[in-house]
Amino acid sequence: IFSIGKKVKFDDIVNFTRQLSTMIGAGLPLTDALSILQAQVPPALQSKVADVLRSIEGGSTFADALKHHPETFSRVYIARVSAGEAAGVLDTILTRLADTLEKQREFREKTKGAMIYPAIVLIGMLLVSAVMMIFVLPKLTLMYKDFNITLPFMTRALIGISDFMVNYWYILGIVIVGGVYAFNAWRKTKMGAYQWDLIVLKLPIFGKIKSMVLMAEFNRTLALL
Repeated sequence: IFSIGKKVKFDDIVNFTRQLSTMIGAGLPLTDALSILQAQVPPALQSKVADVLRSIEGGSTFADALKHHPETFSRVYIARVSAGEAAGVLDTILTRLADTLEKQREFREKTKGAMIYPAIVLIGMLLVSAVMMIFVLPKLTLMYKDFNITLPFMTRALIGISDFMVNYWYILGIVIVGGVYAFNAWRKTKMGAYQWDLIVLKLPIFGKIKSMVLMAEFNRTLALL
């Protein structure tokens, strides 16, 4: 029940691939290995493994069975498995695939670690800005009204934003939630994904790093295939 709606984590795929490669390398049949792993993987992945096992027992290839779960197993993952099956070296491919996924996990952990400090700073800035707009500026506004003078445009704009956040915060919340939902829906479309990738790759510093990571992944995958 608790696994319903849960997304399979990248770590789960890495551990599943490593354990499967070890079993296949030890000479265990694919169906037996999947049957054992079905009871060991996290709940969110169990249903996927069970469905893959049923498809294989029904006569499907391993790669075709994985294609039923594109949200869990990427196209590159499936292509590697397909190449391993076609060449008769599935055990070797799974071992190299597990090595590659572990390198990806290590890189992700380093990236997350490097992003902790900037994220804390950004969150702190947003919190301070929100406190200024909601609590501090309204107090200053009362003082400015007593002066009976025409305030500069930027000051009036800040006061207007502050009044909006205080009086119509629920509209701001709806706009933010709706914007995030619309952005995710747009990014999942073919054109949206393409345009978003172009934007990301053109970002200063981060875009160059992203490009280098993608090139490394491309060459590693090409070498493996």
